[in-house]
Amino acid sequence: MTVRQRLLIAYLFFTLSVVGLGASSVWVSARSADASTAYLDEQLPELLLLTALEKDHRAIADLSQKIKAQLLFWNEVETQYDLLKLSYNENWTRLAANKGAADWLLSINDQRNAFDQYLEDLEKAWQAKATTMLAGSSTLNSTLRLTLSCWRLTIKSRRAILKLSKAPTA
Repeated sequence: MTVRQRLLIAYLFFTLSVVGLGASSVWVSARSADASTAYLDEQLPELLLLTALEKDHRAIADLSQKIKAQLLFWNEVETQYDLLKLSYNENWTRLAANKGAADWLLSINDQRNAFDQYLEDLEKAWQAKATTMLAGSSTLNSTLRLTLSCWRLTIKSRRAILKLSKAPTA
């Protein structure tokens, strides 16, 4: 073989290598785009809904502490509670409408009922205003127990968010 023929063969191999490398990069890019789209379409909405619900749980726990310590004026508590309850119910409604979260909702139904009962008890407590807080230590103890159950539900929702974010895409 002459030098010219060897150079031509080497040129062909290099050209084929560059074409193969370009094709593989286009294939990897397409798979990455498909995986990103699947994540955004399937898992991200559920994750955002659960995050909003966790935010509500934290807000309820924070509000419980504020009521217990009487750090807010009562008219501020009422406004904040009404906004919180509206947001909480709206987030549960949106979460119930999501197909991907149906199994999780069924598994925590008992905890949600207990938490809803806590919201009702919390409303009764702040509506009674200062007299309920000054009535005795039994009210404070029940408020502490309800606050703990609130934190437990927040932890469970955080675990569900972690499981959902680590779930493999289809």
